[in-house]
Amino acid sequence: MASSVSMLKKSDMINIVEDEKFVQIFTSDENTVKLSADKRSVENIYMGKPAGALGVHSYSSGIHRIRTRINKSLPFLGIRSKNIPPEPRLYSAGSYIHSDATYGWVNYFRYHNGLHSTTPWDCRFNRVGHIWTITLNCDEHRLHLLDETTNEEDDIVVDVDKAPFPWCLFVGLHRATAGILLI
Repeated sequence: MASSVSMLKKSDMINIVEDEKFVQIFTSDENTVKLSADKRSVENIYMGKPAGALGVHSYSSGIHRIRTRINKSLPFLGIRSKNIPPEPRLYSAGSYIHSDATYGWVNYFRYHNGLHSTTPWDCRFNRVGHIWTITLNCDEHRLHLLDETTNEEDDIVVDVDKAPFPWCLFVGLHRATAGILLI
């Protein structure tokens, strides 16, 4: 369950998370990232400087749904273990999405424990303006992503030995400018 329930709504046993915020930023240059909209929007504003942002809540049980909108292309959207800090990887030009305990999506790829899948999925997760809903199913160790605009969707199974609870929302910002808004 999320660590704060003040703004959560239960709907068919799914918690609709309306008060998620970005509270911790990882980057080599703090001027790289712009937080706005009461810490509900994050974007990197300089080319060539990757970053990562963690959400405020911890998720360990239940099902939680978070809605987002892509403001700039190519963000990574997923989760990571809250107790394992993301680390930049030199082989990926300092990207934080290749860090252990990271699961989610960017562009055509799924990421499992910081490694992209060799089998791309059929959808393209970089459509600016599209509404994307990520569902964290802690009970079944699964993530679900839905493009509300096109109804395309995908699932990822999370290995809890590699990404132990609690999980937190994680957004990765590549070397190209990227941005996402929590709605």
